[in-house]
Amino acid sequence: MFKVMKKMDSKQIARMRILFRTAYFVAKEGLSFSKFPQLCSLQACNGLDLGSTYINDKGAATFIKAIGQHMNTEIQSEVENSDYFSVMSDGSTDVAHLEQELIYIRYLDGNATVRNKFVSIVELDDATAVGIQKGIHSGLSEIGQETKEIRAAKMVSVCFDGASVMMGAKGGVATLEKKDVPRLVEIHCVAHRLELAVLDALKSNSYLKEVEDIIEEVYKLYHYSPKKRRELKELSTVMDEALSQYGSISTIRWLASRSQAAETLLKNFPATITHMEQMAEIGKATEKPKCKGLLKKMKTVKFVKYLHFVLDFTKQLSILSQQFQKEDSLIIDVMEELETVTLHLTEFKLASSPKVREFKNSYDEEHKTYRGITLSDTQQPHRNEPLAEAVPTSSEFCKIIDDTLEYIGKRFENFSRTTPLSNFKALDLRQWPSFSEL
Repeated sequence: MFKVMKKMDSKQIARMRILFRTAYFVAKEGLSFSKFPQLCSLQACNGLDLGSTYINDKGAATFIKAIGQHMNTEIQSEVENSDYFSVMSDGSTDVAHLEQELIYIRYLDGNATVRNKFVSIVELDDATAVGIQKGIHSGLSEIGQETKEIRAAKMVSVCFDGASVMMGAKGGVATLEKKDVPRLVEIHCVAHRLELAVLDALKSNSYLKEVEDIIEEVYKLYHYSPKKRRELKELSTVMDEALSQYGSISTIRWLASRSQAAETLLKNFPATITHMEQMAEIGKATEKPKCKGLLKKMKTVKFVKYLHFVLDFTKQLSILSQQFQKEDSLIIDVMEELETVTLHLTEFKLASSPKVREFKNSYDEEHKTYRGITLSDTQQPHRNEPLAEAVPTSSEFCKIIDDTLEYIGKRFENFSRTTPLSNFKALDLRQWPSFSEL
């Protein structure tokens, strides 16, 4: 298509430029190709001359394919001028439930800047290790990097999730690649490792898992019902309470999603409890038992205090996850970021976390209320301690933190103790002695 454009006059090129930009917008926003002619019609109504050619969904596909090919040509040129590259990939399914592999390439450009570039989405013949490896090679072929000779010379690392089909020692994709590239360093995605460590910690504390389940149940209650969201908004206006929307809980950005979920429920707590009490009394027969069950669990000192702790706890881990997902994140940054979050979580052991302190200040011990909501608890404090101090005990939160740090340590052990990843700390200038120490 770009060759054809060279023969066009300036007026035709101006039209094509607008059409290309419109098609790019459709792709960038993940819109249906059927939106392309509608957007073109809108621009024509605004006085732009787009002509009549290509104004259909097939035209959109043609433009987007040409844009993709041009972008891959630029990536190929940069990768060919780079000494080494790494490959990152992850599996997914499309709307037809067909297995696909998303392939990215990571390299240094001419300015020694780390680049992570999307290469392709490849439909797989099957989801076996051999099928996935074939799909990755197919994706690399789009930027001319698929041959065994090129991979052996330039590919230094692969990064996948921890599924056995990807990282299995006996027949995973990484193991298959190492047959062609023996020096290859395989890395289990650090953000994925972190989430697995947190899930391990959740399993070790049954009530923490229950709190997470309650948060998810509340989200489902409102996320799938516009009517309930409207009623909640109207009630919050009457109560003069600011309201945050109950969106969906992502399974992809799990930590960030859970942190946001806890924050939203805490902010909406008085309005949510009041609305659920109304539904438990005058709601549908199918809703009443569910609302009553949730209210029984939520209107306790233990739950509300845990909710405050969960917000502080997940926020620190969410920040760590976001650091791991930064485009320019390096291996040497992993242990540094882990040490930072370890310090913050350890501070929560030495003194209550900020949100837990906020709860203690907001809880009315005399009237057993929190922000106007009466709370109860079957767990009684010892030695006449204030309920907000004693339920749950600080030792429970300390154990959650200890368990989490232990599981994180196990999941990231090879970064600090196992070669070759542990060797990278020699390149970390932050670990080098200062001039005064030499």
